[in-house]
Amino acid sequence: MLSDNKKRSTVMTTQPSTNAGSDPVALLVVHGIGSQEPGETLRGLLGGLRLAFGDRLAIRQAAGDHAILSGIGRPVHVFEVYWADLLGGEIVKRSFDFDRIFEVVWFPLLNHRSGRLSTEICSRWRVLWWTAMLAPLSSLLCAGFWGAKFLASIPTGFLKALQESKARPSARTKTVGFLETFRTKHKDPDRGRTILDDLMDQVVGDVFNYVQGVARAFPGESERNRELIRHVDEIHVRFLRTAERAEKQGCREIQVLAHSLGTVIAFLAMCPDVRPARSTIGPAQLSRFYTIGSPLEKIRFFWTRLVEHSRNGPAIAVVDRLIAADSTHGGKSAMKWENFFSRLDLVSGPLQKLPGWPTPTNHPARGLGGLIRAHVAYNSNPVFLSLLAEGLTGKPSQIRLSLFRRLVHSLMAALESLILPAVFLALALMGLAFMGGIAWLTGWVVSQPLEWLDLGGWAQGVRIYFVAAILFVMIVVEVWLGRGRAEELYTRFWAPDKTE
Repeated sequence: MLSDNKKRSTVMTTQPSTNAGSDPVALLVVHGIGSQEPGETLRGLLGGLRLAFGDRLAIRQAAGDHAILSGIGRPVHVFEVYWADLLGGEIVKRSFDFDRIFEVVWFPLLNHRSGRLSTEICSRWRVLWWTAMLAPLSSLLCAGFWGAKFLASIPTGFLKALQESKARPSARTKTVGFLETFRTKHKDPDRGRTILDDLMDQVVGDVFNYVQGVARAFPGESERNRELIRHVDEIHVRFLRTAERAEKQGCREIQVLAHSLGTVIAFLAMCPDVRPARSTIGPAQLSRFYTIGSPLEKIRFFWTRLVEHSRNGPAIAVVDRLIAADSTHGGKSAMKWENFFSRLDLVSGPLQKLPGWPTPTNHPARGLGGLIRAHVAYNSNPVFLSLLAEGLTGKPSQIRLSLFRRLVHSLMAALESLILPAVFLALALMGLAFMGGIAWLTGWVVSQPLEWLDLGGWAQGVRIYFVAAILFVMIVVEVWLGRGRAEELYTRFWAPDKTE
């Protein structure tokens, strides 16, 4: 999410302090999707803070996931909330299924019909428009996936052949028969998998595994799915334990910074089922919530049920004890919710108010890059760094990028925004050609008797029929079958209860 940058390309000016104090403040940092390594997100954030504060920032690494900042007005304890290991490795292998894409595109319409997605949140015409767009787009995505998988099979096959050659037995070793080798490869659960499948399990699969784990909404019952539910629960437990660590460090103010899917994790972790009563020792102040590249509004659009019960937030509670909570003044929330998004970051977007929470202030983050890098480049954005610096120090700050750096960002953004759609279109065409080629080959085999009978026109018609049939199945049938499965899953897991 975050990476180091050159200090010479920025200038920060700091105005006189308005509310700076000497009490330590904690910043809980929650990373997003993907296979991050422990400490990676923390190191990236520290790189961004060095860009913001320059040489006056002193960093002491108290632990791999804990850094203490000084020299900026008051001590800041930065804690990383790491969870990638819980949705990684063998437990998520083969968990991504493209059928989930064909199903979820119908959820906004089902949410609207059930009354969960009210017109105050999203108008009826907007729901219909997006459904009409997403349903056929899912077929194009599927074609692109098969095109990318075809390309990925080349390096995957090369790597497997290399591994097998290294493990090949010597001449003295008893050789295995052809039939036995065939049976072994046929039973191999990884047969046909590519490096793309591993990537989809770790990235797109994170979203579905997390959402289905929170809602207990896996389509099928299995020990793997039950284990994923336990792992999703553990993600929230880690967030709460990190808040307890901040409390033990004497932090009476807690701020939360989250990226991508981490914004959903942090939001739900701060929506306790029951808000405990305040104890004799008052809870810490939950003062700021920074969301960068947040898909929270899209989660609300597709899985509305997940964010409905937010009235007990924002609060961090363990069992019957309140660790941190938002304070109110005159009936208004004192916590500031700063949301940063980019129109070129397709995951992010402006956020609307959620029940019980302060209204998010939406900040367009310009100059992040194009469609490829925008989602992971918020740490170098001046608007984000300025508001983060102000929140941590209590001093209004302003960070400016050099003209040269702004020009480079604009050029890279333009190139990325041209390249990514072109690559996706090429992959989609390749996927359609791949599937069409298989259909043509099948039709060619079936039509050979007609060729022998000198019925070339009929044979050509059979081949065209097979190609048309496979394209019809991909473009129309898969989408329609997805709607049927979506209605069944929605009724089982996502529709309002009769008691609601």
